[in-house]
Amino acid sequence: MFGSRPSRFAHTSLRSRGVHSLVAVALLALLAACSGSTTGSATSAPAGPANAAGIAAPAAGAEVAAKDAALASKPGGAALPATGQALVRKASLQLVSDTVDATAAKARSLVQGLGGRVVSEVIHQDPTAASPSTNLSIPRYAGAELTFAVPAASLDAALDGISALGEVRNRSSSSEDVTATLADTEGRIATAKASIERVRALMSQTQNITQIVDLEAALTAREADLEALQRTLKALSDQVAMSTVSLTISPAAAVATEPEDGFLAGLAAGWKAFLTSAKAVLTLLGMTLPFLVLAAALAWGFLRWRRWVRARQSTASTPSTPPTAASHPAYPASAPDSADPEKASGVAG
Repeated sequence: MFGSRPSRFAHTSLRSRGVHSLVAVALLALLAACSGSTTGSATSAPAGPANAAGIAAPAAGAEVAAKDAALASKPGGAALPATGQALVRKASLQLVSDTVDATAAKARSLVQGLGGRVVSEVIHQDPTAASPSTNLSIPRYAGAELTFAVPAASLDAALDGISALGEVRNRSSSSEDVTATLADTEGRIATAKASIERVRALMSQTQNITQIVDLEAALTAREADLEALQRTLKALSDQVAMSTVSLTISPAAAVATEPEDGFLAGLAAGWKAFLTSAKAVLTLLGMTLPFLVLAAALAWGFLRWRRWVRARQSTASTPSTPPTAASHPAYPASAPDSADPEKASGVAG
């Protein structure tokens, strides 16, 4: 009787231990699930208390700035143009022709045939064409100045074709290597685009008004920089693709001859200098003549006034009644001196 109780108690304790272990395992599993869900919700929450306090935005901004700086300072980040060396070529031509307008028209047609275009064109009218001695039915031109944009691959052909239209006085060309500038601009554009995408991603992840305003300001500044870089790249690409040709056409009569030397040339130069000096002196005299006439008239008037003043002063200093003969004592005629015996005897004798 007493021997059966310990066995029942033993079974009861074993059963309670199994239940307790099962409960403990279930609690551990529940705690693990709760902790995992809490961690996942904390990481996936768009805005938490720290977000509301404005702590995450500075960290995100610092991360964007650090990535931008790393990309900008990375050497070799921008690839060189696939076409190889990029050159900006420019050329100039000076021609002499008897028919300025016809030569300009031929040059224009030649450039357009090569795929180029006319950037500017100025044709100067000859001022002597309107004189009665000239034929008004034939227009005369004093010269022409044209600027063409020619494809870079056709620049040499365009220069050779234009040179054949008249007498070449001057021909020059130059080139500038802009390969590094193009590569740097392309790299900066790629960096700016990546930065804009990161700022937009941050804007889509935040709900704080202050952070959104700051991110919008940063996005606007980056987009403005990107547009400026794209304009620079387009301008450089256009300059590389299209070369500039400056053409000047002068009539044959207006071309200066070679200067002469010798005695006659020196005499002609001296006579020309004398005429120029005489013309300058006469011009100066003509400019000052009115002032000289006015100064002479004023001096003559001043002298006349001084003479009149002196005459008045001399008239005022003389007495009003001039002296008469009665006012002076009459002196008797001189008589012979009686005291002198010689004179008296002479008179007596």
